Amino acid sequence: MNFSSEELNAARKLLYDKVVNYFGERKGVNAIYIQGSLAESSADEWSDLDFRVVIEPRFYQKYLSERFTAPQQWGEWLYNEWAGRSWVCVSHFKPFNKVDMLYFQSQEIKPSPWFSLPTQIIYDPTGLVRQTIQNSQNLEPFVSNTEEISRLISKGLAYADEG
Repeated sequence: MNFSSEELNAARKLLYDKVVNYFGERKGVNAIYIQGSLAESSADEWSDLDFRVVIEPRFYQKYLSERFTAPQQWGEWLYNEWAGRSWVCVSHFKPFNKVDMLYFQSQEIKPSPWFSLPTQIIYDPTGLVRQTIQNSQNLEPFVSNTEEISRLISKGLAYADEG
């Protein structure tokens, strides 16, 4: 089945709104932000949603335990892709949408070269993410170990394959 750019973009916007509303109405959420092509304003109709949710420590395990069921409430859910990390869930939706959801505890949000990448803050009432972005601007990029190098290579291959 073929979908127009308008249909795919509208479906992604609806999914975006549902995810934001879902987390915005729940206890224990300290911040919501996105990275990736939407944050850098280079998204096309095939772009996914790269959400990051910052959770209070006392609620963190609850959110992790719900990470595979929560996406079923956000739209026309198809399946979750196993990402191999307990704090990640990659979910696929009709017509052709994907949400990469990463869960962090608030104390894990520290200056990092990753925060030098385009980031769009959606919800950050205490300024935790905003301040972390500011404190990350002059950090040098780094790769800490071979596992991280392998992960980055696999992300590059996936990007090339999807593009």
